[in-house]
Amino acid sequence: MLVTLVTPENREDHLGEMDEIFKLRHEIFNKWLGWGLPDYNGREYDKYDNMSYHMIATDDDNEVVGTWRMMPTTVPYMTAEIFPELLEEIGPVSAPEIWDLSRFAISRTRFSNDKEAQQRLIASLASAIYEFGMMNGVTEYLSVQNSFITPLANQML
Repeated sequence: MLVTLVTPENREDHLGEMDEIFKLRHEIFNKWLGWGLPDYNGREYDKYDNMSYHMIATDDDNEVVGTWRMMPTTVPYMTAEIFPELLEEIGPVSAPEIWDLSRFAISRTRFSNDKEAQQRLIASLASAIYEFGMMNGVTEYLSVQNSFITPLANQML
């Protein structure tokens, strides 16, 4: 398992992987969870993707199997704009040391029968995000997650 950091600066070098994460996100968010997000020819992406950082996990066959998006809260970010009611208690968040996590997705088909491999994948993505934070002065992550990932994320981040 390899986790790669794609930034706004190196995104052009990873267009194939980015296309694959957009397909994966469409599979998870639209087909499986039924969120009804815009469908761009079998891909899910939004206005935050071009300015975001993406952790992309690939397996031994170089197939994209997971992703987690992150961006600083010093620019317009998804949680503040889409779910402002979740920030009412603490107020607007905008600080270079606080980053927003969103669009966590892992392959359902690749790991449907292997929960241990699924947990290793989640741990790999979480570890990469933790390491990124340590190297870049991130002290807190802000995120809205599905109920199945919250306990794992709380343990690892």
